[in-house]
Amino acid sequence: MELRQHQKDVQAAVNNIINGSASYKKIIALVTPGGGKSLLPQIAGASLIEAGLIDKIYCVVPRKKLQDQMAKDFLDPRARKVIGHQLSIREATNEYDPIRDSDGCVTTYHAVSMDIVGVNADALDKDRCLLILDECHHIGLDGTTHQRIQPLVDRASFVLFMTGTLERNKGLPIAYTPYLDRQVNKNDPDTCFLEYSRSDGLKDRALIPITFDKFDGEAEWMIGGQTQLVPKLSLAKKSEASGALTTAISSELGTTMLHSGLEHYQMHLSVNPRAKCLVVCRDITDAQNRLATVIKCGFDASIATSDDSASAIRVLTRFQDDPAPQCLVCVGMAYEGLNVPAITHLILLNNYRSRPWLEQCLGRATRYDDNTQAGAWEEQKAFV
Repeated sequence: MELRQHQKDVQAAVNNIINGSASYKKIIALVTPGGGKSLLPQIAGASLIEAGLIDKIYCVVPRKKLQDQMAKDFLDPRARKVIGHQLSIREATNEYDPIRDSDGCVTTYHAVSMDIVGVNADALDKDRCLLILDECHHIGLDGTTHQRIQPLVDRASFVLFMTGTLERNKGLPIAYTPYLDRQVNKNDPDTCFLEYSRSDGLKDRALIPITFDKFDGEAEWMIGGQTQLVPKLSLAKKSEASGALTTAISSELGTTMLHSGLEHYQMHLSVNPRAKCLVVCRDITDAQNRLATVIKCGFDASIATSDDSASAIRVLTRFQDDPAPQCLVCVGMAYEGLNVPAITHLILLNNYRSRPWLEQCLGRATRYDDNTQAGAWEEQKAFV
């Protein structure tokens, strides 16, 4: 394992803090989904602890599955070897003394938002901490999460903000992000801004190319007793797009897309027997129906939706760690942060169209898989 450019950049930024050549205490790392930002807390935390500038590492992530994943990342022997640390962090949820005898802890934005007592802030009063805010685009400016996170930011010695998409739906501002004329100000003097694009990831062979198989067709639906008709989805106006897409993927077109994707995935298994497929649906009912279709087609498949988070987390862990299930059917909870390099096929059966969502979703299938069964980098592709 070799460090990628953004990982080296974070190391350099932290070194500047340590040697006194930089006055910033805030680092924003915009790393394209799948680019590998999971090492950044370890790189920054290990260096700052060794330099005696912090005592502990305090991490906040969007959901429980990512909480489990970050705790495991600190124990990854390959990461420990390349960075040179023996740190470990524990999972905590609004409990007294969340760090305890470990080197840090990881909690979720939801848990912090529910922390009316302030146990998380108390923990940062007790120790000098590096605060990690993962997928920081979830913190909308002046929102409830922002209000709950603010006491942690106020008490942190340093803050590392990480995200795959520094953008919110409808262009709404992100807390702690410097703006100039409504655009992200990457030259803010109080912030070290680091970026790693998809082209950087392809150059480093950390990411793989994408092949798209696009479907088009007509859609007809009713609104207020009036018939709406779009002869081709690709020609739909902005005002028609949501209704047209929802109608189309609920009809024969959605079924055709699913079967076509599964047929291609079946053929690809002869080339890469460890390949996996992710099917993203518009809602839980749709996901349950699609799961039945996938199983009927002969695949070992499971479902992970937000209606049963404990069960969903178990399914996600098994999908990540075990050869089976081959296919995972989900709605929203598996699209962000799911790190399964074996995913080669992504079937999108929803009407989500925001750029941040699409970037995060596509990132589930674009990671390079270093397993020998997957073939060389030149042989790998993501099929969407």
